[in-house]
Amino acid sequence: MAISLVGLATVAPTIVLGLLAGTAVDRFNRKRIMILSDLVRAIAVLTVPIFLVISGFSLTWVLFVIVVVTVFSTLFRPAQNASLPQLVEGEAVQDANGMISSASTVMRTVGNAIGGVLFGVSVAICFIYDSLTYLFSASMIASLKLRTQDHLQKSSSERSLHRELGEGIKYIGQRPALLTSTLGAALVNFFSTLATTFIVIYVSTQLNGSSTVYGVFLALMSVGAACGTLLVGRLRAVRYAGKAMASSFLICSVALLVLALGHSIPLAYLMAPLLGACLSWANTVLYSALQLTVPNEVLGRVFSVDEVGSYASVPAGQIVGGLLIQGAGIAVDFAVAGVGLFISTMLLLGVRDFRRFAYRATQPTGS
Repeated sequence: MAISLVGLATVAPTIVLGLLAGTAVDRFNRKRIMILSDLVRAIAVLTVPIFLVISGFSLTWVLFVIVVVTVFSTLFRPAQNASLPQLVEGEAVQDANGMISSASTVMRTVGNAIGGVLFGVSVAICFIYDSLTYLFSASMIASLKLRTQDHLQKSSSERSLHRELGEGIKYIGQRPALLTSTLGAALVNFFSTLATTFIVIYVSTQLNGSSTVYGVFLALMSVGAACGTLLVGRLRAVRYAGKAMASSFLICSVALLVLALGHSIPLAYLMAPLLGACLSWANTVLYSALQLTVPNEVLGRVFSVDEVGSYASVPAGQIVGGLLIQGAGIAVDFAVAGVGLFISTMLLLGVRDFRRFAYRATQPTGS
């Protein structure tokens, strides 16, 4: 029950406040929003070890801290994504996204290892270390020089918050390619969540693998993810964004079906980097295409709408996946994920606007 509550606390705030966060990102200075988000998260995380020392473990307080961190992460992410075109120009955003994603993947892997060591020493040290990383992030962002958000020259009093929120939704609704990509991302995330959430069960039951096998599997996924994001810029994938995303979904569906049918650890090791590369490739292509095709003044709201749609399908995927595993087993769960992802991709390819979704080199990027 405690784990379920933690999971809910990490998702619900994004679904509830995501659209408002995007509006705030387009309404106010993004650099200040990111710095404020980091500082609040640093303070929130630091309170956990303080409570552990003073009064011991409190699930209620931990859940409160998670909600606070999630709320400001929901604010930070669209601000970060919308700020990138203010740092780099044109198709260079592909390489920038690739470098950010690859660095994040590598550091998550390193962080897991460091966390495992620190946890054995002291739980409090883990949280103190985590708090310091937010402070480090804030100091790095403070040194950035972003190009001015020209639309902020308008007085906030001249704009209605409700109207701005509606403009973000309307912008996507009037563009079939963006709408299909957003809805498609929600569908794809649902089926991918059926499998990715339960990899630990797959390794332990179908592969009869140890914790080491599980660790290697995740590490190989991370290696694949790092490579996939870096290839986006090299192959100029934004110039055929819709087809690029669809191709990665199809390969991912095949990898899931191979995992569903296989019982071999070496075979699973071959599929792991492929799975990681395809998922990261699709995300990087979508982010880069949005940054290049959406005017900067509505970019935060567009990213938030996309994130809300994606996050909304994740809890459903976790619930359905759990029921499938309990009722039919992990192999059936992975098979449903693979088949569902394949069908979803074919439906997306049936939409002409999605197939043609791309960035043209001569296309202006609003800023």
